[in-house]
Amino acid sequence: MLSPAHRTVLDAVARRVVPHAFANGRRVDIVARIEDRFRDTPPEAQRDLERALTALGSRTAGVILSRELTPFTRLSPERQDRVLARWSASPLLTARAVYHGLRRLILAVYYSLPEAWDEIGYLGPYYLRGPAFPWEGPAAPRMPNGMPADDEPIARGVAVRAATAGSVTGVRGTPSSGSTAIPSDARLTADVIVIGSGAGGAVVAARLAEAGRDVVLIEAGSHLAPDELTELEGDMTTRLYADAGTRATDDLSIALLQGAAVGGGTLVNWMITFRAPDFVLDEWEARFGITGLSPALLAPVFERVEREIHATFVPDDAHSPANRLLLEGARRLGWRAGAGRINARGCLRTGFCGQGCRYGAKQSVDRVYVTRAVAAGARLLPDARVERVEIIERDGSATNAARGTRRTSPPLKRVHATRVDRRTRRATGTIVAQAPVVVLAAGAISTPVILQRSGLGGGGVGRYLRLHPTTATLGEYVSDVYAAGGIPQSAVCDEFIRRDDRGYGFWIECAPTHPALAAIAVPGIGEAHRDLMRRARRT
Repeated sequence: MLSPAHRTVLDAVARRVVPHAFANGRRVDIVARIEDRFRDTPPEAQRDLERALTALGSRTAGVILSRELTPFTRLSPERQDRVLARWSASPLLTARAVYHGLRRLILAVYYSLPEAWDEIGYLGPYYLRGPAFPWEGPAAPRMPNGMPADDEPIARGVAVRAATAGSVTGVRGTPSSGSTAIPSDARLTADVIVIGSGAGGAVVAARLAEAGRDVVLIEAGSHLAPDELTELEGDMTTRLYADAGTRATDDLSIALLQGAAVGGGTLVNWMITFRAPDFVLDEWEARFGITGLSPALLAPVFERVEREIHATFVPDDAHSPANRLLLEGARRLGWRAGAGRINARGCLRTGFCGQGCRYGAKQSVDRVYVTRAVAAGARLLPDARVERVEIIERDGSATNAARGTRRTSPPLKRVHATRVDRRTRRATGTIVAQAPVVVLAAGAISTPVILQRSGLGGGGVGRYLRLHPTTATLGEYVSDVYAAGGIPQSAVCDEFIRRDDRGYGFWIECAPTHPALAAIAVPGIGEAHRDLMRRARRT
């Protein structure tokens, strides 16, 4: 994919970011691994990488940004380090974006490789080894008078076999683990077309299908069977996340770890489950005039969903060391903290929630609502990227919804989608689906993009995206924490959640630290970064 010149620049940068990968004859072909990762990303992401390498390798950029007359690839290692340090702190956005983008990419790819694991004490996939710590695997049997097994989210006492492929269908009655028997080029009709199979679309599809509507559920990502969830961070990041895990804001200040498979974000989230706070719902009503979403009206809705996804509190004896540290630290400081609710049944506490649950314990919407929708007759179309939605008058002519013309009956909506190969993501055909109702639930990123391509929604579409920034604070302890294992987020400190003139505040949680994600969160490059990663099991 990359030109020889681009490969040379990328190799030179990798040697400064992870020099130990090239020492003592241990050369890891990071460039080839990065090219493999980018084969599954959109063309614009590939172009961004090429532009970054062009900028760093150019003599002109070197003079302007680094005060170096010599191209980066011909500098000594010491001068290359100085150049990268200047780019990392440059007042120019382009320089900072190039540095941070290449740094993140190289670290994420290298530390997802088994060749990097021994040095940092990472044990790899749980299903290949079983529990190695008390906080992994089934918890101890319940004490007498303990919580009934069905009321707990975790497994106790005995190992639980990995789940088999779910009974999900592409066409009614046809089992499928991700593909569908619908031809690559097809025309479909339905009562309702739902675009997106995440937390919004899957629930809508299930409710409508169970109410007797003919539903087509379209998903841009793949539907993976449980045994395809390999617990290999690099593999799963590429297959389960948007843009193969490279999606970020233009300035790279915030990475967007967004689920992109059947189940959406629920397939890869860390399970801790919150209700929208009452004060937020009250503000929506008072400030924006939104009705029907008051705390009183939503309480039974929340309760129903919590029952369906089995959102229950984590028992005291099931926390990992990282979560215990959070609870104990908050207790000592007098801060409010407690166990969180997670959406699981028979959780084995493997710590791989961010890579999908191959054991069928996480009650993500692909297991709960997509399965229910299909059982009620809905047709699931994975690997189908929606390009646009067209409004069709009853006489067959296209119309522009912005005109606001009066109609005696609702117009039809025609959805145009591209079928893609589940591995290469290359186009394999087209689907045109038509229905009087289309539910667009493609997430906060893709929904406005589809509306914009469709000429729908008016000038406000895409202007009000809000992100949820996360800041990491790391602490090193004297003994193993091994935060790659155990329930990732089983406790929360909400001492600083507030509603006042300073904003809403924040809450404190624990995150799993698998190598690639941890490497990005840890600052620096080179030997200083390597030293921090060597201490990862105690962090």
